[in-house]
Amino acid sequence: MSILYTYRKIRDLEEMYPGNYVSVRGRVVWLFYDKAYMHAYLTLADDSGMVLAKAQNEASQTIFVGAIVNVRAEIVSCNERIYLKTKEISKMQDVEDGYAQLATVPIPKSDVLPDFDGKRWIKPFNWKSENFVDLYSVALQEERKLGLIGIGIAVFLIAFFIPLLIGILALIFGAVLILIGLISNETLVKSYESLQQRQTAPP
Repeated sequence: MSILYTYRKIRDLEEMYPGNYVSVRGRVVWLFYDKAYMHAYLTLADDSGMVLAKAQNEASQTIFVGAIVNVRAEIVSCNERIYLKTKEISKMQDVEDGYAQLATVPIPKSDVLPDFDGKRWIKPFNWKSENFVDLYSVALQEERKLGLIGIGIAVFLIAFFIPLLIGILALIFGAVLILIGLISNETLVKSYESLQQRQTAPP
């Protein structure tokens, strides 16, 4: 079953509900890296506003601040505000793809970038924690959910040392976890260049 993505301006997202699928074209004006979970977040902007997007699926590529992208995503709710969970990120050339106007969207300084705008998150709601790093560029890679596979194997092995009925249930549960880990992917950060590295690098 294919998913229908509706093209929207960023400000129009506030009129939609969590669970809706949208296509948004914008400029990457900020990047965040969550070291705890190895996830990247993009702040996208067009001429109508900004919104936060979490790089979740099908994003094996390098993205940098200033890039123009088309994002297919699901609207997600967090603390009564919305952000995007990406299903696909495609980089576009501003001239060839006819989106030159997006190249003029300004890149704000971090101290003037708001946490949210109306119902839209602009930064991750816990971005001030020590786990977050401001980035200039990030290399993303889609991988199997190895954590689920590991937990599934552990449950599978433990099942042989517990009573029969519970052991059978544990075997089934472990097999399900392994299967989910094998058939589902997540997008993780493989490498990155932080803003601090960029600013302190020799000319």
